[in-house]
Amino acid sequence: MYNLADDIGERKNLAGQMPDKVSELHGRLAAWRKAVGAPMPTENTDRRPPRVTRKRAAATRNKSED
Repeated sequence: MYNLADDIGERKNLAGQMPDKVSELHGRLAAWRKAVGAPMPTENTDRRPPRVTRKRAAATRNKSED
């Protein structure tokens, strides 16, 4: 949690100084997720690197040459 007026680079997290606000915002987020049926993100356990097709490899090479 940051004060963007004073800390545009988001370098000082204020969550530890404002636990009541953190709890309020967390509750509001949880209620919104429930209301809209938003799934919780899960960890990607598939550690395999993405397949690189010839077409994708060529497109990547062409971008780096620009």
